[in-house]
Amino acid sequence: MSIRSFGASLLVVVAASAAGGCSDDSGGSADSGPGSIADGAVEIPDGAPGDAATAADGAVGDAGLPDGGPPDGGPLPDAAIEQCGRIRCDCTFAGIQLFGRVQYVDSFPDIQVRVSSFPDLLVREGSFADECGEWEIVDSFPDFTVEIVDAFEDFEIEYSSFPGIP
Repeated sequence: MSIRSFGASLLVVVAASAAGGCSDDSGGSADSGPGSIADGAVEIPDGAPGDAATAADGAVGDAGLPDGGPPDGGPLPDAAIEQCGRIRCDCTFAGIQLFGRVQYVDSFPDIQVRVSSFPDLLVREGSFADECGEWEIVDSFPDFTVEIVDAFEDFEIEYSSFPGIP
């Protein structure tokens, strides 16, 4: 149920309660009575704000996605991915996967990091960089560029034999 249709239902229930209760044409059951709502007992009047919408009409669910998930079956939006410190738990930062071919630069980096003993990411430099935190250091055609800074970093790293999110 969308928020708009819930608000309209609530408006009808409040109006029915003020008029002396909510009636049910089902003959009355043990859990129906004044102030209770039976499934389907409340009708939204025509022209009320927020007429009930269905998934076919493009209704939006609780997560902000159309009912049934992303329409293209693609990755979840950033808001749906959990944070693990200052990076996302899927090993990305600002849409950049934190593994692969990396070039260290002195200006205009994709990411600024600080080496620390309280890291957001454990990094291992090597040649097979196909898992979270594994960086293959290159001089050309990088997947992303990194600048090592002392302050105002995007996140902190520590070099380790066991790469990934701590």
